[in-house]
Amino acid sequence: MTGATCSSCDRKPLIDKLYRIFALCLLLGACGVCTAADEDPYLELLNEESSKVGDDTADTTGDGKLRPKLKATKSAKLAETQEEFEEILRGSHVGTYSFYHKLPERTREEIYADYKSGTEMEDLRRKIIDRFLHP
Repeated sequence: MTGATCSSCDRKPLIDKLYRIFALCLLLGACGVCTAADEDPYLELLNEESSKVGDDTADTTGDGKLRPKLKATKSAKLAETQEEFEEILRGSHVGTYSFYHKLPERTREEIYADYKSGTEMEDLRRKIIDRFLHP
């Protein structure tokens, strides 16, 4: 058996070549998926929606009516009523407002009281999200 060669040793170069061809096919296939993603209608719609974020109007009511965004500044006048506070929140922080209006009335009153006492809007937003997630 000294002159016999191992048949598995003869296959090793063939397996290496097949592995490289397979890896190349995977790479080329992934490139094809990337170009197909550029033509995806969902991604185009998402891109259109994201371009609206910079607009000065926002659909804050969900009924399709656009209202101007309110700019919140430290020098802005505090809302006199809870309804005015809710309008400010709706105009400047739509996502937070969507959580806020789902909270129980007592919690909304507590958040408004914090607002009236001078709590920063970012702290109020954190509190709203916390209360929404952990009732």
